[in-house]
Amino acid sequence: MDFPTTDYILAEFGIEPVEQEAEIALSSYCVISKEGDLKLNFSFSEVFRSFQVRLCIDGREIMDFTSENVHRIEIYRDNIGEGIRAIFEIQGVKAECVVRLNPDIQCRWWLLSAE
Repeated sequence: MDFPTTDYILAEFGIEPVEQEAEIALSSYCVISKEGDLKLNFSFSEVFRSFQVRLCIDGREIMDFTSENVHRIEIYRDNIGEGIRAIFEIQGVKAECVVRLNPDIQCRWWLLSAE
């Protein structure tokens, strides 16, 4: 599976999309921290092979990042938490975004060159 289905994300995390656009295979989700101060929106489009993340604290946007050339989006679980991992290739260089949804919201994005 290159991109998770809405049913798969619902089964894994108990969240439903807040927006869907069938013509571009877009699914958009919103997760709010337990404290209620941190809001994470993430979305992906299978047609555009894109992944977007927006992070807000107390209603103020602090990060908004979008990238295309997604190879796959997968669910991950490790000893720290669980979430979504998007893997990209940008001009021959591998990139990855890890969005932790549980137990706390966290986002890491990196692009590393093998040179």
